[in-house]
Amino acid sequence: MVKQHLDDIIPVLKNNYNYPADNILGIFLQGSQNYDLDYEGSDIDTKLIVVPTLKDIAMNNKPISTTYVRPSDSAHTDLKDVRLYMETFKKANINFVEILFTDYKYVNEYYLPEWNELVKNREAIAHYNPARAVKAMVGVALEKYHALEHPYPIAAKEIEEFGYSAKQLHHLARVRYFMEDYLAGIDYKDCLKPDEEVKEILMHLKTTHMPLEEARLLAQRYLVKIKNMEKEAMKKYDINVSDKAVLDLFDTIQYQIIEKGLRKEIITKS
Repeated sequence: MVKQHLDDIIPVLKNNYNYPADNILGIFLQGSQNYDLDYEGSDIDTKLIVVPTLKDIAMNNKPISTTYVRPSDSAHTDLKDVRLYMETFKKANINFVEILFTDYKYVNEYYLPEWNELVKNREAIAHYNPARAVKAMVGVALEKYHALEHPYPIAAKEIEEFGYSAKQLHHLARVRYFMEDYLAGIDYKDCLKPDEEVKEILMHLKTTHMPLEEARLLAQRYLVKIKNMEKEAMKKYDINVSDKAVLDLFDTIQYQIIEKGLRKEIITKS
């Protein structure tokens, strides 16, 4: 399914952004399938990483960061330059770090050694700055909380009928349980996939509706729990303290990927 998304988006990259297929590092599934929380009809959203071209570097072009929505099913693909993607790793954004753990991906063989080096160190990456990771989780939680009753086009009909988005409530709950596991020292890979008891709770929240006032109270309770966990975590972790080896790894891998891409492009054109 991920490869199909890549096949669909290659012409878009070439025609709209002048990116050849060789400059694709990889495409990775992001979302419910990575958490074992998908069902028939679940969205298939992906993240695609591209390597800058020689022209991008020489002309100091702004690194690409955009979203492509596939017309056939509204599936979203986030496109990012590898330089920007490394920054998302540094910010410990859980929506981006998760691609290091997905089983659903296509990686350009040319860049596979560098990608495998990141995957080999994925737990260290996920824990290189716990305070920053916690702040990122709180950011996602607040986003989902504020989206609970917001009539975004994709949820407008549901909110008109029920008053809130079940999907957003389930996302808020997922962050709450994820954060609890993360702070308990559980491996990131296992944090992503809840145990059966929690999975049952999350799937129920995602696929059914309750009275609006109950949903509001539950969302508030989840957010209070998340903020309390954040408060305790900030007593333990310093946001200014990072694992230097991981920061060095980011720089090394970014350099190697871009250097390889430019070298191949120059050789091909010569």
